[in-house]
Amino acid sequence: MSRQRRKPPAKRSSVRAPRTIGVDTRRTTVLPAAVLAIAIATFPVYRWPGYVALTVAAVAVLAIAVVTVGGFTVPQWIWRRISVWRDGRKERPLRPEPSTTVTFYGGHKLDDAVCSSARSGPDRSIAVIQAVWALRVAAHRRPDLDAIDDVVISSVSDCPQPDEPASAEEQPGNASTDVADGNAKPSKDAPPRAAATITDAELIEHFGASPVRHARERLDGVTATVQRGAKATEAVILSSPPMTTVAVGGEEVGVIWDDGQLICALDLHGRPHQPHWLRRRQISTSATVPIDVLESAIAALGEGKPCSVDLALDATRLAMTPYAGTYDTSLSGRPVAGARRTVLIARFSPAQSATYFAARTSLPTAAATSLVRLARALGAAGCPSTPLTATDLDRLALRSRARGGQRWGYIPAESSSGQVDSIYCIDPAALTDDRFPELWSVRTDSVMVTVRRDSRGRWSGYARVRGVRPPAHPPLPFLRALPGQQAAAAAIGRPVADTAPLTTVYEPVSGLSGLTIPAGPDGQVLGMTDVGDQLLMPLVPAADQLIAAQVHPIYAEQLILRAAATGARVTIVSDDEPRWNGLLGDGVRLAAPGAELDTEPTDLHVYDVDIPAPASPQNGTIQLVGPVAAHSGDDEADAFASVRATITVQQSGDTITVRRIGTDREPIGEPLVVRTAVDPAEVSYLPSARNRQQHQQRRTPVGAAR
Repeated sequence: MSRQRRKPPAKRSSVRAPRTIGVDTRRTTVLPAAVLAIAIATFPVYRWPGYVALTVAAVAVLAIAVVTVGGFTVPQWIWRRISVWRDGRKERPLRPEPSTTVTFYGGHKLDDAVCSSARSGPDRSIAVIQAVWALRVAAHRRPDLDAIDDVVISSVSDCPQPDEPASAEEQPGNASTDVADGNAKPSKDAPPRAAATITDAELIEHFGASPVRHARERLDGVTATVQRGAKATEAVILSSPPMTTVAVGGEEVGVIWDDGQLICALDLHGRPHQPHWLRRRQISTSATVPIDVLESAIAALGEGKPCSVDLALDATRLAMTPYAGTYDTSLSGRPVAGARRTVLIARFSPAQSATYFAARTSLPTAAATSLVRLARALGAAGCPSTPLTATDLDRLALRSRARGGQRWGYIPAESSSGQVDSIYCIDPAALTDDRFPELWSVRTDSVMVTVRRDSRGRWSGYARVRGVRPPAHPPLPFLRALPGQQAAAAAIGRPVADTAPLTTVYEPVSGLSGLTIPAGPDGQVLGMTDVGDQLLMPLVPAADQLIAAQVHPIYAEQLILRAAATGARVTIVSDDEPRWNGLLGDGVRLAAPGAELDTEPTDLHVYDVDIPAPASPQNGTIQLVGPVAAHSGDDEADAFASVRATITVQQSGDTITVRRIGTDREPIGEPLVVRTAVDPAEVSYLPSARNRQQHQQRRTPVGAAR
């Protein structure tokens, strides 16, 4: 009798079922509900119908008070709805508007600062720190003061007691400001400062590093006049803008201190000009973020690891150009992001790792060092990245900021011409299968997808859809609305301190083993194979990269228009203005040889034939080599001999051959061969195709046309 093999137990899925219905077991919820239910149940009645009614009422009260549907109990849902409605009627911004005023040297004004007296208590330095913390809170509430929404402390100086003598140059008095030359200068009436200071380690010991921001750089003294009611308090502090840039390993890293967390970021741009193959509705490419390497690198940091990590992908399917509509039709709704930026935002909490950070010379440098280690680990795995400077972080915060007041299901625009943000949570099952790329198929102004790793190593996903009006329903089946939580969700994917976890029907997943996160954009279509696979390649950003293109004028024009449609700002360098006039417009402009060109990451410079491109371009650059007729296939080496290109594109008939060139001027790998075609709807946008069509029509006899 043969023994039957026992089937192995089925593997349990790492994705839990949605918590649609649950129970709120917090004391603040259970105790009031229990007291109310007991009070109802003990109400004196003398007949059995009364007993039944009271029992039913007590059970109903308990059920209504503690049972959650979609993460909310009935009272919580009603209260949240009323709060959001009240905020919407008042048209308040995401942070409340304060009332009273605090003035800094340098002309900065903050409101509603509630401070402790800087001259009370046994330790005047600690009192000054409390005053600084109150100023930080006041600045954080102002939505229009993102540039100074915190206070950086290098050292804190004591305010003199009333009986302490002041020097002749520094007599106590009111604070004033001298900003005529752009520099903050303390007046001669400013309060004197004693020599006592407090170090980073002492700050961590007293406050767990959460109420203050630290930096070791030497800063100028600032006198702040804090007024609350009829009382005024003067405190001498050291302040600077909320961002600083430190140098670590030859890299400049911007660091923000916000609400007790150090925040820095990486631009995961990957290697430029990586080919992307679009097969049906899936894109395959090597330009991805290695999640397993990232997890290992975070674990290797030990106590210096970030408390939370955001992988934010800010994508724009197509830019607003006249040609973009025709190009979008050719894509047939497939998930392609013409422009996309992948940013890793790391937050470090000195309060949670006080021993580690107290032993460091500088808190910003400690956070920047951990970030650079993550960047090196990702770079070794084939995903190069660049740390963001303080200026880059400021731009990122401005780009991802939601400015309107909160509504129940979206954040409205400030004006009729603004954009509306609708934020959704992503079903964790979509983070482990092939549905995730469908986010790039949403037709709207932009989609920002954020995958967040919390302090316990669990992942959750969110999507922000930005457009002229809010969607009536979630644009994809695996997106769930976040009613009443839009203001809190708006902070996800931004370089700000992370907030408390949102209330959703999903549990975070423990890993992202099945998810492929792209690094950089998908780019534009270069051509199609015989089996229908389309070759895409991003032309920007691509510093120090040069494409040499030996193509027909029609394909050159098509290349330029598609680059502009996918978000590039194209500048054609040519002295033949009539040749390119038909292309100029949104996203495409003409510049004379020798003119100064913009050098933003999204700028693409196209050099006409016989106008040499720089040997080491700062931006993505295309050098047009010449018409196909001038160089046959045997003259390929001669055609590209004068150009030190990293990629060559050569056209022969309707065949496009793309080759990657190494530093030794030899091809790398096998060439990519595709075919190009001009859709009839594109002819009106391509001057050379339009001229050829008109020329053919003139040569066609009238009888033959019939």
